[in-house]
Amino acid sequence: MSFQYQITQAEGVTIFDFQGKLLLESDFNLLQEALIQQLGKGSKNFIYDFSNLTHINSTGLNFLIRSLTKIRIEGGDLYICHIRKDVHQIFEISKLNEVFTIYNNREEAIKHFKK
Repeated sequence: MSFQYQITQAEGVTIFDFQGKLLLESDFNLLQEALIQQLGKGSKNFIYDFSNLTHINSTGLNFLIRSLTKIRIEGGDLYICHIRKDVHQIFEISKLNEVFTIYNNREEAIKHFKK
């Protein structure tokens, strides 16, 4: 399955649903443009939902770090939820599980933004 994403809003939070394999530079460029567009609309709080993300490589991890940096510069935050076991292992190996706030599900992440 190639990479796809969908953007939704829930309770003032912008949610990116990732599907497939996040491996190609062209996918990262599209996501980067979408993120910049959402920030331009005033979105500050983001969730990346990895429920259907099956693969990610080092370029994808770099995109995540750049996203977090951009969002925090704009005064917002980024949480990740629903990480599959194999993708979570990559986060642990790269120590990114210590950089990102990770929740089991979308509801927990949204609840944290409400605090």
